[in-house]
Amino acid sequence: MLLGRKLWVGLAILFSSAVLISCGPSLEQQVETAVAQTAAAATSTPTILAECVASLVPGSSTVTCEGVDYDLGILEECFATPCGLIVDYPPEGLTGEQTDAYTNMTALGNAAGYVVVQPNSSSPGVRMHRIFFDALIGALDIDVSRVHVGGFHSGGDQAWRFVCGHSDLIASAAPQASGGVPCVSEDNRLPAEQVDILMLHGRKDSVTPFARGVTQLEFVIESWDMTASEVLADEPTYKWTRWTNEQGTVLEFVEFDWTTPTGEGHCYPGGVGSGGCGIDTPIHYGEAALNFYIAHPKDA
Repeated sequence: MLLGRKLWVGLAILFSSAVLISCGPSLEQQVETAVAQTAAAATSTPTILAECVASLVPGSSTVTCEGVDYDLGILEECFATPCGLIVDYPPEGLTGEQTDAYTNMTALGNAAGYVVVQPNSSSPGVRMHRIFFDALIGALDIDVSRVHVGGFHSGGDQAWRFVCGHSDLIASAAPQASGGVPCVSEDNRLPAEQVDILMLHGRKDSVTPFARGVTQLEFVIESWDMTASEVLADEPTYKWTRWTNEQGTVLEFVEFDWTTPTGEGHCYPGGVGSGGCGIDTPIHYGEAALNFYIAHPKDA
């Protein structure tokens, strides 16, 4: 009796499997479907993001694309004449508006003829940001020799990721308080093109230790054969050094002792508030980054 039950159960399983196999798609069909879905996603994403920038307006606005809010500052003249583009990445947890309170980049950049973008998150993948920036560049006819990216902490990491993977897009970068990313810390993977870089790091930074910034700095100096150095400023509270190589690539490093009111060295120079080093610091991040961008367009 037990044997008969086993036989019936076995036959039932075989029959069910046969039905599933006959009714479901073949392995080849499943692969074809997956490939088609991937291709459709790759095609639709740029289309979706292009739609996000189809109704841009002068002044300050926020555009939402693929779940990410981008705060934009666009001059009226940028709709008729090519302007530059500055991306000012926030640290994790800050909005674009909060970041702008520390950097003042929208007012500074607009006054110098740049469209300013401040994403409300530094988390989404660089590829998605790149697609959005490309769409924005096309919609406004941005001067592609004047595209720059900077940021603080995790926003600085994002700036480094653009240096690593999208050196074709950016002219120069200004990462601050960043702790290193793959292209400058693992396997000696370097950008396809050298990019002029301004780095800033607090010596008393306990969130992203100063030593991590120095390690990143030394890697770039060695990898890009930066043999010529010049001290631009050596003051009691900060030092500003420049390196160059035979290709003319520039790397500058600002190291400082300024802290927040609570004594934390992980702060925006010139910024006011819990994350700022204070308005009286001789260097303000937004001004320093903008001046560096202006002085270092692509292929200049």
